[in-house]
Amino acid sequence: MGLPEEKSAAGRLAHCVKATRRLGSARSKGQGRWSLRGPARQDAQILRRVLEE
Repeated sequence: MGLPEEKSAAGRLAHCVKATRRLGSARSKGQGRWSLRGPARQDAQILRRVLEE
């Protein structure tokens, strides 16, 4: 499922949260290391910034 280049801030944030939850649940199940690449990493950084505000 490809993501459109342009999304609304709310849409991007919702995607970030969903992706983060998926990563968090996968990690908590002990599936070992995982890495974020490209847009996913950027979304994680954006999410972190939003949560810090």
